[in-house]
Amino acid sequence: IAHEMAHMWFGDLVTMRWWDDLWLNESFAEYLGERVTDRVTEHDAWVEFGIQRKSWGYTADRRPSTHPVAGNGAADAASALNDFDGISYAKGASVLRQLAARLGDDVFLDGLRRHVDQHAYGNAEFADLISAWTAAGARDLPAWSDAWLRQAGLDTLAVEATEAGPGLRRTGPGGSASTRPHAITVASFDESGHELARVPAVVQDDLTPVTGIRADAALVLPDAGDDTWAKIWLPERSWPAMANMLGQIADPLSRAVIWNALRVAVTDADLDPAVAVEIPVRALLDEPNDTVVSTVLRWSTDVLIGRYLPDDVRGRALARLADTAHHMVHRAGAGSGRQLAAARGLVRAWSDADGLRGWLADDGVPDGIEIDAELRWAVLERLSVLGAASAEQIDAEAAGDRTTQGAVHAAYCRAARPDAMAKQRAWHTLMTDAECSNYELYAMADAFWQPSQAELTQPFVARYFDEIRGTAPIRSGWVVARIAEYAYPSTAVDAATVARTERLLAHPDLDEHIRRSVIDAGDDLRRAVRSRETFASSSSGLRNP
Repeated sequence: IAHEMAHMWFGDLVTMRWWDDLWLNESFAEYLGERVTDRVTEHDAWVEFGIQRKSWGYTADRRPSTHPVAGNGAADAASALNDFDGISYAKGASVLRQLAARLGDDVFLDGLRRHVDQHAYGNAEFADLISAWTAAGARDLPAWSDAWLRQAGLDTLAVEATEAGPGLRRTGPGGSASTRPHAITVASFDESGHELARVPAVVQDDLTPVTGIRADAALVLPDAGDDTWAKIWLPERSWPAMANMLGQIADPLSRAVIWNALRVAVTDADLDPAVAVEIPVRALLDEPNDTVVSTVLRWSTDVLIGRYLPDDVRGRALARLADTAHHMVHRAGAGSGRQLAAARGLVRAWSDADGLRGWLADDGVPDGIEIDAELRWAVLERLSVLGAASAEQIDAEAAGDRTTQGAVHAAYCRAARPDAMAKQRAWHTLMTDAECSNYELYAMADAFWQPSQAELTQPFVARYFDEIRGTAPIRSGWVVARIAEYAYPSTAVDAATVARTERLLAHPDLDEHIRRSVIDAGDDLRRAVRSRETFASSSSGLRNP
């Protein structure tokens, strides 16, 4: 709500002159919405921003389709909409947070007031805003904005030992040199997660000394306040201890930074997924923030276990995650947001069909959990994936819920069933039906590829690359792009799928919306393939409970 209210000023009262400055709408609404909510409510808005929105932006900024925050040279509205992503929102908001820290609120907010006053009921562009901040007292903004707003990609910040003590190593995207300054805090922790020290640092050079931090700390964490936009690299030796340490760290922003560092380390093949899975399995038991619990459980189920772990250990890892969620459901306060987040995570990971059926029948439901329509559908979706829900049962549930959401959930259930005819019907709809509602299409595409059904869906891998081009003439805009992304065979984690992706992208007449989605989904798949190849010999050692 606060985000949309901010558009009354950034987007409505003052509108960008052209799509190149999309960030003048979305980045400002994102930043001010989070800032105001964090300031005037009890909601940990910056924690939620860090664990959800920044993760979305980090993924976008590390893909081949990455782009600068500002000045992307959009030729028309259609091409500009391809850049309506986590960079336009989350990265831009993070950059503004850095700028506010650099300028101070007096200059930062005065510049915004000048900008809005000067261009009210009209159009503006990036240079106008720079002029307003300069008039308010800002200095050297052109160089700063070039580094932060006109260059794509993610810097990496890592702790490096020096003769004088810990230092911060700054590396640009792809190992290049970086000119971006980072105003951050650095914190150190002992083996139990107790914070030893926290000091400010401004990273201006490739290697920046840090004073006030002991070199023998168990963990030295760059950007402990989640103030900048960077990949936080932690040494391999830090991760095994994190399973017990992370949940004991008191500062929620520091925990969010570590959770994000974990997710990036897995997808960059810096960390063995078999080691990574130990961290949510243990550390979530002590994580109090319900948004973090919900987000990490979903990522652990769908990405870490669903894509990065090989088939022979996936079931065991999923069972361990379900055990963690089960303990959280029973340990959390009855009716609390944390309990509900854990319950939803349990349903996604649970393979006990009898237990799930019991919840539908209101049997064995923990105190505090209400099986409302949304949770009831979530249970039925999981039963559908397991092959424990019949078509008739899904139809009966849909008949009792005539809402549009009910229709979307029912579409998911039908496409998720491990049944050859159900898969064929869903595929036919995805590839040929121009009348089906957008959200039902998204649900079917999302449900179609299940890691446990890889053998059943294998014939559709080649069909995706043969048939997805045919969806562009029957649909338009974002729908084309989203179907191409959601229906991409993400569970076929092998070199053959990578090769098919390259052949499809080689078609010169490929629709641009489909091209962008295939580039992005293909990059996600390559990362999973690379991780499996890198850690092929170690995942078999996944620990037992």
